[in-house]
Amino acid sequence: MKVGDADAATRMIDEFLWSLRAAGFTIGTSQAIHAMRAASIVGLADRSRVQLALRALVVQRRRDLERFDTLFARYFGATARRTTLYERLVQRGFSEEHVAAVSALLDDVAKRDNAVQSVRPLFERGCALQQLLCLASNRRVMELAGNHLAHGFVAHRVLEQMGAVRARDELALMRTALRDAFGDDVSDAIALALRDELDAAAGDVRAGVSEMFALEHREVPDDEKSTETTEFAALTDAELDEARRAVREFARTLKGGARAREKRVRRGRIDPHKTLKRALMTGGVPFERISRARKRSKPALVLLCDVSDSVRAAARFMLEFVYAAQELFSRTRSFVFVSELAETTELFDTEPVSVALGRAYSGELIAVNSNSNYGRVFRDFEQRFAADLTRDMTVVVLGDGRTNYQAAGAELLGRIGQKVRSVIWLCPERPDRWGVGDSAMFEYARYCSQVLSVATVSELEVAARALVRR
Repeated sequence: MKVGDADAATRMIDEFLWSLRAAGFTIGTSQAIHAMRAASIVGLADRSRVQLALRALVVQRRRDLERFDTLFARYFGATARRTTLYERLVQRGFSEEHVAAVSALLDDVAKRDNAVQSVRPLFERGCALQQLLCLASNRRVMELAGNHLAHGFVAHRVLEQMGAVRARDELALMRTALRDAFGDDVSDAIALALRDELDAAAGDVRAGVSEMFALEHREVPDDEKSTETTEFAALTDAELDEARRAVREFARTLKGGARAREKRVRRGRIDPHKTLKRALMTGGVPFERISRARKRSKPALVLLCDVSDSVRAAARFMLEFVYAAQELFSRTRSFVFVSELAETTELFDTEPVSVALGRAYSGELIAVNSNSNYGRVFRDFEQRFAADLTRDMTVVVLGDGRTNYQAAGAELLGRIGQKVRSVIWLCPERPDRWGVGDSAMFEYARYCSQVLSVATVSELEVAARALVRR
């Protein structure tokens, strides 16, 4: 690849960013765009300048610097040679005519795939394979595997998801087409080369699965842990108290921001037309600013909290936040549920938060030791409270979406959503666990305006900000 080749340079940076994603780095679209621009500015001739530019844009935590440098050296090292499938075929002695025929056949494969996941990346490898590896549901498969001895099984399952078997079938069809065009000897040689590419892709996937598995299960050093980023279920009693104080402080911060916004609302926004019209009466002196009123409505909130054992910590923090920040909403109704539903609005209006939470979890309102039954709860809520729902309301459901293999009732949630402004689901489980076992999160997500993971205090803060913005 020539350094001056713009397409090759773009491909190289894109491929490197996907390798970073596979290694656990979170890289958004805007970061990727800035990375491309930075690489075009500094050029690829000086590796150290490229490394510094990309590091400044991608690395967000000091502790990730060393890991980034290691991945950069592995990818851009002196022995690293990033080539495309077609360049590799040329290196094996095939002519441009042969390569063009392979490219056309792969284009046909991609067209036949239609909406189905394409197998083309398994032939081309590189960036395309990295994307497929990141986007495949391999983390969910690893969750089921449960231990490091199952890497081979997990890699096999991931390759199945990527279409490895179908890729072999496509190779047989391509071989037949090549035989008609070039004869047996050439077609057999090209087919052998493409089979080697599939074998190499399988090796890349196995290596990627092993790296992602190690990253998923790595032990976090004590100096990297914090109450904001540790999952609720893993917090000690002392850390829970610290996290609770952080949630209350965050609620106070949001309320302070809301008061500042209210002042701006009362002050209004300048009306250029009326201001200039008034100024004409005095020749512009003195100048009097005319404002127009700004309308700002607070959201009405309906909160449904699962308080079963599996989500109790997250639900408690959410209820504490709502209690502390009630003035952010024009009106708030709160409910707790497990297999039954009970309203806690009056309880939280009249009792201190510690007393209200204690009664909510005591079993006084509902049986808290039973299994969650979302279908029954949504049906009960619709029958009893659907008439009270209005288009200015936001319904927030906090729960892990685990149905204990009972009816999910997702269509009931859809009917509730039709009566309100939006439905937001806050799930204390990571997305890689959704859809595993009795999880119906993907069914519920179809009827939600937004689904957010709230496994930590920092994620709860992100969700709370999104809620207030709505």
